[in-house]
Amino acid sequence: ESQSHIVPYIIGGNKEAIAASGLLKQNGFNVLPIRYPTVPQNTARLRFSLNADLVFDELLKVKDILEEYEQALAK
Repeated sequence: ESQSHIVPYIIGGNKEAIAASGLLKQNGFNVLPIRYPTVPQNTARLRFSLNADLVFDELLKVKDILEEYEQALAK
């Protein structure tokens, strides 16, 4: 449990982080991919910066987008 407004979402490889970031951007969310060598290899992540202006429905949309993306990767 974090007290920070910066929330990482570990996604794996650099390509996956870049693709997920791009998909979120297409849907109106500016989420930066953090990749190797900034983080250890195969621990690339998305960096979410949360603030008080966020609406809960926006967070649900991000969750849905990421779930769909991960399901597509699993196929």
